[in-house]
Amino acid sequence: GTHFRVEYKNNVNAGTATVTVIGLENYDGTETAVNYTITKRDFTVTPNSGGKVYGTDDPTSLAYKYTGNVNNEIPGFSGSLSREVGEDVGSYAINLGTFKLASTSTFNVNNYNLVFSSEVVYFTITPKNIAEIAVTMNPSTVPFDGLAKEPDAVMVYNGNTLAKDRDFEIIYENNTNAGQATAKITGKGNFTGTTEGKFTISQTALAISASGYSNQYDGKSHGITLSGTGLEGATVWYGSAEGVYETTTAPTYKDA
Repeated sequence: GTHFRVEYKNNVNAGTATVTVIGLENYDGTETAVNYTITKRDFTVTPNSGGKVYGTDDPTSLAYKYTGNVNNEIPGFSGSLSREVGEDVGSYAINLGTFKLASTSTFNVNNYNLVFSSEVVYFTITPKNIAEIAVTMNPSTVPFDGLAKEPDAVMVYNGNTLAKDRDFEIIYENNTNAGQATAKITGKGNFTGTTEGKFTISQTALAISASGYSNQYDGKSHGITLSGTGLEGATVWYGSAEGVYETTTAPTYKDA
């Protein structure tokens, strides 16, 4: 026959459970109680990799996946995952942040240990394409003077002015003679890609006068002196008669 029966108490949720053995027939009235422990089950959360473009807002929440819930229990959650602090281009480890488990009608939070995955997952900030930022050349027009012109390239992103050599490098083309010149811009650091700015080198009006020696004959050689605007970078031709120009060397005169 049956000599005993077994009764269990508090044997579903994590904690201390009790098993009681009750004697029957020849053992009637005999009871033996034994305690044992139901340990919490690990509930593991693993973040998904995420990212954004430099200068934009983080997503409102970081995505994740989880394992460990049993019997199709539906867990509840509060708080959110977070990441290492930083806004420059680079990779930032995602961490547990304020994320917590919460009980629901089918899920008892006291039955689980929240475990954050040991796998390091990163939130990546990628460079901003500099081609998406407007370029203004300052000044946009410069006068020709025979010298190479390198006006500033002004770019503003999120209210901040980009800095040459930190945020971009620049190479100038066709920037000496009158006409349209180009500033070729390449992003660096938090910026990538290429763009360009245009500026104008305007023609310079000539306003030149010539003067020579005007005094008594002194037996010395005297030349011609040119003055005015537009001489910078210009090649001057000299001649013995109007319309006849043979040399770029300023002539000298000695006789009266």
